[in-house]
Amino acid sequence: MKKIISLLFIFSFLLVNIKTTCEAATNQLTINQATYVYQANSFKSKIVGDIKPKDNVVVLQRGNAKTGTEWMKVKFMDQFGRYQQGWINQIGSMRKIEKPTTLYSVPMKTNSKLNKITPSTGVFYIVGYSMTGWYKVSYNNKTYFIPDWQRMITLDVDTMSYDDPSSMNKTGLVKRGISYSILDEKPGNWYKIAVNNKKVWVQKVKKPRTNDNAVFDQAVKTVLMLEGKGLSDHPSDKGGKTRYGITQVVYDNYRDKIKLPHQSVNAISTNEVKDIYRNSYYKDVHASKMSPKLATVMLDTAVNFGDGNAYVIFQRALGIVGKEAQALNWGELTDYSFNNLSVSQENELAKRIILERMRSRYNIVSKDKTQASFLKGWLGRDKQLKTTLSL
Repeated sequence: MKKIISLLFIFSFLLVNIKTTCEAATNQLTINQATYVYQANSFKSKIVGDIKPKDNVVVLQRGNAKTGTEWMKVKFMDQFGRYQQGWINQIGSMRKIEKPTTLYSVPMKTNSKLNKITPSTGVFYIVGYSMTGWYKVSYNNKTYFIPDWQRMITLDVDTMSYDDPSSMNKTGLVKRGISYSILDEKPGNWYKIAVNNKKVWVQKVKKPRTNDNAVFDQAVKTVLMLEGKGLSDHPSDKGGKTRYGITQVVYDNYRDKIKLPHQSVNAISTNEVKDIYRNSYYKDVHASKMSPKLATVMLDTAVNFGDGNAYVIFQRALGIVGKEAQALNWGELTDYSFNNLSVSQENELAKRIILERMRSRYNIVSKDKTQASFLKGWLGRDKQLKTTLSL
């Protein structure tokens, strides 16, 4: 009798394992494009990870009429080797256009290069959400933006309010740390808000920190730790001879500016490194106005990718550009969007930038296989930066 019971137990165990294996195989999905993973089934929720093309995930829950049929809850391995759960949407959320709807070319109503279209019929797909309160949509295979009716601003400092930006008549002081609905806006990051049932205008422009030297020194310390001390001169490295992230070409240009003869970048001094970091990277990405964590991430990104690519990564992480409109400069849109952020959003942005860096590295390798040998080290740098800053 005991033998029969034992056999039945083993048989039941095998059946459960076969069923589990079959279900896992049935629910496995191969991702065909780089895909953000969200905390909830909404593009407005926090991004918790990024899945690269050809990675497999396990589908835990498929969307329905209530949650959105295009959303799926999945189990995936993130870029740091940890299993996580979250929601993905690979096709976008379709919306039928039933009345004239204005679509903006950029997420900024006061942009000097803004173009608008107002279709009355058809469909568009919501494919993302910017950190500045705009839905990113796809219409006729082009990227547009639609403002969220709940767009808000949070003031980081007590701010003087005015009856109008043109008259500059003061109306009072608006307290920091409170979120206000945006009723209207004007160029120069002016926003119309309601305070105590009174409509007033405030300007939200970030200013350089008073302790910027200390933040810069700490950021430099972090970048130097990530870079290491040795000279890099790998034959497949596109940057050529490099030390502390500074290429021979950049160093030669620097020596020209200060009217000194060229020498090997291997002989670069610590003071020269700091001078190049501050004047060629830190200032260019406006890091003196950023939270310490974001400033460090942006300095490292500019050193590692170049300031032009750092701008693109910054814009992608903000969610303010589509494939058609990435700028290799700071620009009007980037400046407006950055000034719109609260300090807490800046730290969230720092995390997103690291995800975008990793996505960019995979793209580099997919386009140029000669760079594959660098991928592990590149990703290790991103992971170490995230850990160092406790992001």
